[in-house]
Amino acid sequence: MLLSAVMRVLNEEKELPDCLTALSTFCDEIVIVDCGSTDRTLEIAEQYSMVRLYSMPQPSISGKVHFTAAYPAVAYAVEQAQGKWRLIWDADERPCARMQAELRPLLEHLGTTTDMVALRGVHLVEEGHYRPVWTSRAPGRIARAAGVAQLTGSWMQDAVFGGTGKVYQADMTLFHRYFVRRAQKNAIYDAIGIPHPTDAQAHDGMTPWPSGVCRPDCERCFLG
Repeated sequence: MLLSAVMRVLNEEKELPDCLTALSTFCDEIVIVDCGSTDRTLEIAEQYSMVRLYSMPQPSISGKVHFTAAYPAVAYAVEQAQGKWRLIWDADERPCARMQAELRPLLEHLGTTTDMVALRGVHLVEEGHYRPVWTSRAPGRIARAAGVAQLTGSWMQDAVFGGTGKVYQADMTLFHRYFVRRAQKNAIYDAIGIPHPTDAQAHDGMTPWPSGVCRPDCERCFLG
């Protein structure tokens, strides 16, 4: 098994179908750890044959541990994964077309010479709009199972692989649908003291999708 996607979810019935459909095109399995969903999240996940579904052994959670990288659901999902490579993913993220078509050949080519793979990232600030200024890499979203990478945390709720291993920077992008439940998420962040951009900061430099037949499935449209 080459590639396992690992996810933690909580009430993601609206985002999960498109997310799992996209991941299914290039992953061998999708390991999902549910954190106490009360909507149709579990029902939807069970419809995908490649999904392996788990619940947290200690399901009681607080807002603070769920919305920080310290929450153990991601680590638990990584432990259950069977692929040679593990990809950390969230329900409100989507892969670019290049990732879907070329990530598997890339991982086969890298073999044991690389420990982690970094991806580009683009924030979708509103439906149909994005921030072209976010061109930073999403560090360590992919790690080789036998490598030296360890799970760590970065800004806000992100969980990534970190460590001293060799990182390959892939010309591939994840699109973060930041506009999904942004107000709800920001209210939680405010309540538990997690920093986040204001609406004005999030919208600064916002640009609409390219018009015509161009679609948001290739980062070259956005990052030049």
